[in-house]
Amino acid sequence: MRYMALRAKVSPLRISFHMASITIVDLLRFAPLQAAGLFPKLLDAVLEEGKLFVIPERRKRSCPRVVKGKPQKYPKKNTSQP
Repeated sequence: MRYMALRAKVSPLRISFHMASITIVDLLRFAPLQAAGLFPKLLDAVLEEGKLFVIPERRKRSCPRVVKGKPQKYPKKNTSQP
């Protein structure tokens, strides 16, 4: 995927992992059916196909993430009262 991103001139985070993994698995699944000399050409075609897997940049968050407090199971004991 890194090489796909280099060819597409984008960050590797902008390549769709799902589509890239399906394409790579298909290449490896059907590679034994092809002549051994064709593998570099097939690999080059897959890397060029990576330009189709570019996803848009992420939007900025409107609300930042926060860690919410865990609700107490029992109320805290008030030590100021006798």
